[in-house]
Amino acid sequence: MIKSAVKYAVEVLFNFPLFLYKKSSERKIILMLTPQYLNWGDHAIALSEKRLIKERYPDVEVVEINLSFYQLWNHRVRKIIAPDDYIIITGGGYIGDLWKDGQVAVEHIMETYRGNEIMFAPQTIFFQNKERERHFRELTQNHGKIYALAREENTEKILKDSLSFETETTYHLVPDMVMLLVSHLKDRTRRKAALCFRADREKIITESEIRYIRSHLRKTGIACVDMKMFYMHAEIPIWLRVPAVKWKLWQYTGKKVVITDRLHSMIFAAITATPCIAFDNISGKVRGVYEKWIKDLPYIVIIDDVQKLEQALEQVCTPRDRQAIMKTWQNKLRTENMDWIWRTLDQWNQA
Repeated sequence: MIKSAVKYAVEVLFNFPLFLYKKSSERKIILMLTPQYLNWGDHAIALSEKRLIKERYPDVEVVEINLSFYQLWNHRVRKIIAPDDYIIITGGGYIGDLWKDGQVAVEHIMETYRGNEIMFAPQTIFFQNKERERHFRELTQNHGKIYALAREENTEKILKDSLSFETETTYHLVPDMVMLLVSHLKDRTRRKAALCFRADREKIITESEIRYIRSHLRKTGIACVDMKMFYMHAEIPIWLRVPAVKWKLWQYTGKKVVITDRLHSMIFAAITATPCIAFDNISGKVRGVYEKWIKDLPYIVIIDDVQKLEQALEQVCTPRDRQAIMKTWQNKLRTENMDWIWRTLDQWNQA
């Protein structure tokens, strides 16, 4: 009982501005299901999404409603969202049947806000249960105003073939929004290797393989440390997101190499010009994002066999001007891959 009361008090404190929010007559963009839970990758997604939206539409109000608030007070959310507001559901990898809380919230939004246009920001969609996939397809088709962004080609194929989205009019392939986040951080002295591995249902790399990696690093004289991208039972409010993400990115700038099976650990390495060796996960999103958007960065490689570790280390740690390579890559992503999103939102904004 005491634990529940404390949790409730924290939620109220973290989200107090939403309780005071008064709906205006102006149309607005609602960014929904963002994190309050402590996952740096998801916080970086939300941070990049908000920055890009405000750059494009400086005069449009953006209201953020995180997952915790929606779960506890979705009746209050109905007083915030007007029928002509545009709903953007934050990007990530939770649409499907791997992460129940996120999927349940997405489906509830589609059923509750049938008159609003809704966009799924860049997602990885992964269903193992065909019945759940069929149910989700029916919800998207019955709504009729859903636009979906895929961040890798397998999800793009699911949108087209399994979920029956219409080509080029209701879905598109774009980068994960964190790739467009400018860190403004300079390299520090890079001393150690960081190991950042999952410990959840998405993990496919084995503990024996991780032990092999540690052993190999010791033999080559590279000290290693563990690094986390997620903490269970920990939360940060929206107003601490910027320093929290900046601190995590700063950690990457001091690493000689990062070895990971987490998608956003690989992406954090990409945008901080940090050498990285990646392994895939159960949904295939790490390899999918790598093959589509990151493979041209010479300081990042994905492997499927720990026996290839020595060769991979030599490749990613080869001296080169990684900062210059990173900036060229990031500018190309911004200029060549965002037009579809802006055309879709411009239609709403100009209506």
